[in-house]
Amino acid sequence: MRSRVWLSFFLLAAPGCDAPQSSGIPPTIEDYTLEDAETSSQELEKTWLSFAAALQLNISGEGSKSSEVLEEELRTPSGLLSDASYQDTTQKLISIFTDADESQARPSNATRCASIERISPLSSIKAHSLDPVEDQKTELANVSVYKLEYVLNSNTLQEVSTADSSNLGDQVVRSALLTVPTLEAGTQVPLVVYGHGGDNGLNYTEMARVFGNLQQQLVIVAPSFPDEPICEEGFNTIIGSCVGATISSPSGVSRPFDTDANEMLGLQDCITRAVYKQESDASLSALGLNAPLNNETGETTNETLNATLANALRRYGELSGATTTDAFSARHPVSHLVGSSRGSMTSLIALAKSGASHRAESSREGKISLSRFQCTALLFPPTTFTMGTFRLALELFVKGLAEFTRFFALPTADQLIDMFKDFREGNISTDEMLLKYIPIDALLNIHLSTTALRNWSGHDPANPSNTSPGKLLAIHGSQDKVVNSEQSLYFGQQIGLASQRVRGLGWAPGATSSILAFAPPADTPYPTGNPFSDAIFQHGDTTFFRSTQIADSSVDANQPGWGIISGSAAPSFYDSSFMNESGSTPPEAFKTWMSANCSL
Repeated sequence: MRSRVWLSFFLLAAPGCDAPQSSGIPPTIEDYTLEDAETSSQELEKTWLSFAAALQLNISGEGSKSSEVLEEELRTPSGLLSDASYQDTTQKLISIFTDADESQARPSNATRCASIERISPLSSIKAHSLDPVEDQKTELANVSVYKLEYVLNSNTLQEVSTADSSNLGDQVVRSALLTVPTLEAGTQVPLVVYGHGGDNGLNYTEMARVFGNLQQQLVIVAPSFPDEPICEEGFNTIIGSCVGATISSPSGVSRPFDTDANEMLGLQDCITRAVYKQESDASLSALGLNAPLNNETGETTNETLNATLANALRRYGELSGATTTDAFSARHPVSHLVGSSRGSMTSLIALAKSGASHRAESSREGKISLSRFQCTALLFPPTTFTMGTFRLALELFVKGLAEFTRFFALPTADQLIDMFKDFREGNISTDEMLLKYIPIDALLNIHLSTTALRNWSGHDPANPSNTSPGKLLAIHGSQDKVVNSEQSLYFGQQIGLASQRVRGLGWAPGATSSILAFAPPADTPYPTGNPFSDAIFQHGDTTFFRSTQIADSSVDANQPGWGIISGSAAPSFYDSSFMNESGSTPPEAFKTWMSANCSL
């Protein structure tokens, strides 16, 4: 278990949790000075410049740099995203993500899910909506919270290879939280797969803050990422244990974003196959997806997960006016991804892996991809380590020096430093290191993520370019002191271009994107007197949510208080119709967008 925290959306430390010191928070670009990184040896500098060249970053290692030169470097995208390189980069990612070796062809309908072991109601958790401003609970009597235990299939995870696969073995039991609303007869809702923030595990309090009463309109499933627990309320890093009940202990071995994305995809696959009728595919009987529900005392009942979810989840083929000619798509649950902070990067990597499957399997008869998503919502997202302030963190990760800087406060920082160890020591080449890094940087995966995001209700496997676009939303505070809003800005600038490119290739329809940045009103004082609030302003601070509203929808991506920007200059890639009502707060904007765009 690690101890650093990227706070999740709407989430302050739960009572009893320790707050990080402000000195442990990464600086914004305005705070950064070159002296902070001038502890590297000449050899480490050469190592970094070699890797920066492989990433095609606009970096000069000669002499000191003015702040103007440094900021220009940080604003310049990797050359791997250029017209000359993006197809080559994307093809490499497809090969990495799908293990595209025809000599080891996977069976038809290959699954990431090996089995669902059990599902148990959590009597200690009463479902509730948690107001992000006042911390007031409103019980949701019609929503039940479960613990879901499942096993993934190590042979079909389609992930970056690793010598340590202990977290992938067929016998490793994973855990997740599942919320299911009680619905009126005939009512069906979408599935949301949620990626939590921070690296201290998942807790239900976070889910209550993020989704609030949307829990009544969704089936939500959220994995604990490898080597992280599930807690009832939060995690106290001082004593190293959960606040409230411990729902599950850590298991498995984590590789940042990569194995986390596999959890999200594998868990969605388990849910999908659980509701995919047994008679539709006889091979599913071996997966144990009719595992019984346990009651409060752990005894088995006559109910099954299949029966519980089959009638609750909306299918693409059952949507009004659906025209899909893909039999599997017609029965596939309408699915969305939502990620908070670190979970946003994970969600984008999961989306890219899904896109890779679509591309690889489009040319393989009998191979179908189960990971199909219509909407993705990113809440305060980190998106890349190749641009902005986080590029400075990447340099220190490569050099192995981040432990002595404020960037070590970032979750998974120690793992990222270890990832470059063999490269620093000369045991692997620059090109080999590049192929380990690019799969975990969402910006470098953007063409695959836009390939995957679409409205599958109209999917025609013979002509995928006819499928209508999916929707993507990113919400960010313009004064976020943990994950600078530049992360959403740079991603927003690239997604429209990526969508046009994949459309031009006939791969997919791309994505319609909305990137929102909220600036506090002019009369809102910067919070003082609380080191925790000072450090994380707009990354979960309740003062921000109480005071912030959308003042207008002006497009000005070059100003610190940028309001709403599109992913492209082309209007067809931007939809702000959900913002018709003025005075929306960030939570309200998220809920309104979900309701308007995501088949709720």
